[in-house]
Amino acid sequence: MRGTDRTTPSSGVGHEVHPPSADAGGRGPGLRGRLTRRLGPVMAIGVAVALLTGATATAAPPPRTSPTNPDLGPNVLVFDPSMATRSIQATVDGIHAQQVSNEMGSDRYALLFKPGVYGTDVEPLQIKVG
Repeated sequence: MRGTDRTTPSSGVGHEVHPPSADAGGRGPGLRGRLTRRLGPVMAIGVAVALLTGATATAAPPPRTSPTNPDLGPNVLVFDPSMATRSIQATVDGIHAQQVSNEMGSDRYALLFKPGVYGTDVEPLQIKVG
């Protein structure tokens, strides 16, 4: 009776015969066991090579930006009080004309103003917002 836990009747000796490792269906060594035996050494070699060569996954550093003049994207304009009021007014009027018929579109702009005084009593800065 090969592959059982009983004492072998033909020999009369009281030793046990253990069944070979089997897959879930009871047939020979399972696929899982074969893969583990074959891939185990390969995995160990891969880990050792990675540790010895210092291979690590690192992200690329973010691009450097100037803290005084950051790149906020193509649709963000930053105005400074030292800029000519006429120049600011022309830029703002052009953006307003473009956005009037495109209020829900993707061509939107953010207009940012640094702290300070813009325009004068004689030449005020007037921004249309709607």
